[in-house]
Amino acid sequence: MHALTREAGQASNELIKFRLMKYILSLFTVIALFSSSVLAQGDKVLLEIEDEKITVDEFMRVYKKNNQQENSMDKKSIEDYLDLFINFRLKVKQAEDMHLDTMKDFREELEGYRKQLARPYLIDKEVQEKMMREAYERMKYDVRASHVLLRLSPDASPEDTAKAYQKAMKIKQRIQNGEPIEKVAVEESEDRSARKSQRGRRTIPGNKGDLGYFTVFDMVYPFENAVYNLKKGEVSDPVRTRYGYHVIQLKDKIPAVGKAKVAHIMIPENKMDSAAAHQKLDSVKQEIEKGNLSFEEAVKKFSGDTRTKNKGGVLPEFTSNNMVPSFIKEVSKLDQKGDISDPVKTMYGTHLIKLIYKKEPGSYKEESSQIKSKIKKSERGDKAEKISAANIRKEYGYNISQKVKENVLAHVDSSILTGDWEVNMENIPQTTLFKIDDKKYPATDFAKYLIKNQKQNGKGDPQLYAKDVFQKYIDERTMEYKNSMLEKEHPKFRRLMKEYRDGILLFNLMTEKVWSKAMKDTAGLKEYFEKNKEEYMWGERLHATIFKSPGKDAAEMARELVKQNIPAKTVADSVNAVDEYQLSVDTKRFSKGENDIINELKWEQGITDIMETNNKFVFINKLEKLDPEPKKLKEVRGLVIADYQNYLEQQWIEELRSKYDFKVNKKVLSKIK
Repeated sequence: MHALTREAGQASNELIKFRLMKYILSLFTVIALFSSSVLAQGDKVLLEIEDEKITVDEFMRVYKKNNQQENSMDKKSIEDYLDLFINFRLKVKQAEDMHLDTMKDFREELEGYRKQLARPYLIDKEVQEKMMREAYERMKYDVRASHVLLRLSPDASPEDTAKAYQKAMKIKQRIQNGEPIEKVAVEESEDRSARKSQRGRRTIPGNKGDLGYFTVFDMVYPFENAVYNLKKGEVSDPVRTRYGYHVIQLKDKIPAVGKAKVAHIMIPENKMDSAAAHQKLDSVKQEIEKGNLSFEEAVKKFSGDTRTKNKGGVLPEFTSNNMVPSFIKEVSKLDQKGDISDPVKTMYGTHLIKLIYKKEPGSYKEESSQIKSKIKKSERGDKAEKISAANIRKEYGYNISQKVKENVLAHVDSSILTGDWEVNMENIPQTTLFKIDDKKYPATDFAKYLIKNQKQNGKGDPQLYAKDVFQKYIDERTMEYKNSMLEKEHPKFRRLMKEYRDGILLFNLMTEKVWSKAMKDTAGLKEYFEKNKEEYMWGERLHATIFKSPGKDAAEMARELVKQNIPAKTVADSVNAVDEYQLSVDTKRFSKGENDIINELKWEQGITDIMETNNKFVFINKLEKLDPEPKKLKEVRGLVIADYQNYLEQQWIEELRSKYDFKVNKKVLSKIK
């Protein structure tokens, strides 16, 4: 597929988010659910920890999130939760005193979350919704287009741009005057795939400008926009993308294939001429429809596709831009599972196609999450940010001094295209370049931005490049300003950021004080276990061996050997030496409730009769009834570590409650109901 057809995206790393969400964020997400009695006194101080004052509102937001069942507003529930809340705030207080909130890793982690949380506030919701709806409507169709490409660098000079545009307009005129776009593409297109080429001894036929079928997100956004706004057969004005100018003709528009899977029978191009192959496959289809031959049998008998011949002709799942156009066109006509196409000709041969399934686009609700993600990673995301930045400037008020801007740009020369541009800041106007709201940005700020964002390849026009950088600079500073105002303008965002901050601090400190310590402190763990052995006891157990076999003869043979006190493993080896017999042996100390068969027995030494259960013949050698006894540390290590962590946390909480002063306003607490 042409390079035009892919927009790269980076998968986001969700590891940090998972870690924090799993432990903390479910506990402290903002939710505005208050009873009228709470609202009446919401701004009153309920709790003081050192110099921190916590209002009823702040506490109740957390409480309501974690107590959403009916009748949760009783006095005891609130008081119990307040006790947990105090422990949480004390831990955060110690983390702050240890300056964990100044650590580089903490700041980077919190900033990563902030970027995710801030984006919905920065990107205009109407712009995003419009783009999502547009993408969804286009997702319903596959389009086929041909183009003629005139390559042009994104930073080409005005002269070169004008020259390419004029040539593109002449090409459009030729096509509108009746010349086939295929002929014009072979003669004029700078897309090398339009003409045939040699790859070693193999000749690769040119596509004559035909890009085949594709759908939304398959092409760069300006190209996609142009195609979906054309009528069938219509020719576009020159369309500028990062590749250059395109003249495009819409060849076809069909309901979306989505993701499809088919089986096919193929007679290769070099095995039979097209007419004969078509006639042959037509007769094969008739035989299949009459029931004289299954499709799978026909594949084995007639298909020349060696890769799929032994797989029922099944091809891997594909989308519209993964197959040649004539193949896609025929698949689009198949509606029901098992439908078989008429013979269809492709560059590879002649095919008979059987539909296995088509996964067409779902509802807007079903597709919206994926659409939003793709928009974020594509050129659409850049466009949404540009529009949003422009709207933000309108919202706050934006003033720019064109004179100061031109003064800075006057210092730019061709060295900015090679990364060598330098400027004496004393020569830059020491005045304001632009202002958003009340925030002023000096001209030197833009000059420094230019220095950091120079080109390296030496191509283009220096003034045009500098003007492009200026627009990026303005958009970035606009977004930064809006970002800086989020806590002030959006209380929900402010609270959520505080909760993320506190959550990360708590996680980091819990790791240090409790979780990692319990894992690494082997001496402390052993001492804790020795002091609490009575908490880790085995109940009564039966030491027994369960013998199972699908054959009764094998079970009887095994039982006779067991009666002679032969070890269980030797019994199994002896019985299983006979091929048709399969005897399994399971020796262990069984606790009550662990095994249904063991539970039904009298726990006394001896060998049971053979029983039939679940199509197996079973007997048990009851070796010994064991009295209750302490478990060994290695048997319950995971449970002991968990209990030791709880023990360490309780000790730590006691230390915190002794170290810090805190006070609950009992009068305010009593009125929460």
